[in-house]
Amino acid sequence: MKFLEVNNISHQFLYGAISLINVSFEAGINSPVIIFGENESGKTSLVKIIAGLLKPQSGSVLYNNKDYLSVLPKDKSILFLNDEKMFYPKKTVIDNLRIPFKIRKLQENQFNEAIEYAKTKIGLTDCILQKKVCKLTREELLIVQLCKLYLREYDVILIDDIFSKFDKKTHDELLVKYKPLLNELSSKSIVIYTTSTLKDVQTLNYKTLFLNFGVVEEFGLLESIKILPKTAYLYRLIHSDYKELITQLNDDYTINIQNKIIHLEKEDIINDIYLNTNVLVMYN
Repeated sequence: MKFLEVNNISHQFLYGAISLINVSFEAGINSPVIIFGENESGKTSLVKIIAGLLKPQSGSVLYNNKDYLSVLPKDKSILFLNDEKMFYPKKTVIDNLRIPFKIRKLQENQFNEAIEYAKTKIGLTDCILQKKVCKLTREELLIVQLCKLYLREYDVILIDDIFSKFDKKTHDELLVKYKPLLNELSSKSIVIYTTSTLKDVQTLNYKTLFLNFGVVEEFGLLESIKILPKTAYLYRLIHSDYKELITQLNDDYTINIQNKIIHLEKEDIINDIYLNTNVLVMYN
């Protein structure tokens, strides 16, 4: 049984910004995890640490109870997908996809079989395969990214907000379209999916790690968290009526969550505009 355990991961960039503070969670086969957070919340830093592309200041990542951070990326059975063009733009798609096979010295017939299988699953076509990467449309590039999922089996699959650059309507359609694929993958691999869109959390209905500026607000299923959000941030995120719960007496701001009064410092309300629709309410 494949099992990944992240324990008290903290990370700080060289220029001083702190991206993660004591982050912990677990994921496994048939137990996929969503990492949810708004911009600059630390989502990408966290999956890059798991992939071995960033080193944390402290904490550990264990795969089947063995240290995963000391394993070089090239030696991990791991796939990291994001919305960046991680290809040679002047080469054709088929040549780009063949590169990791050549590096790992795998058989050409294995590659051909994987490509043919991908054609049946995600709409990969010969036309796309013969295009140069720089000529691909955004949706074609997504198909090519997803094609990597079929080139071989992986222990861990990290999918970093790959639908984020699409408009809302297309984003929602793509998520519904590829949800069965994500469910299928999670039965064979450890799947971790990051997003900044709450609709993804609602649609996929996976256990979710809620990150807020590098701090874990909660880890669990959205339906359970909705019943009793632990923090003002979670309540603001999940409920549309949060503004009505904020009151002000002189310079004292408070929010009432499930009859629990939380005091808010004035400077803890981003931009000091606590009634703005996009306000991010912090808590003490």
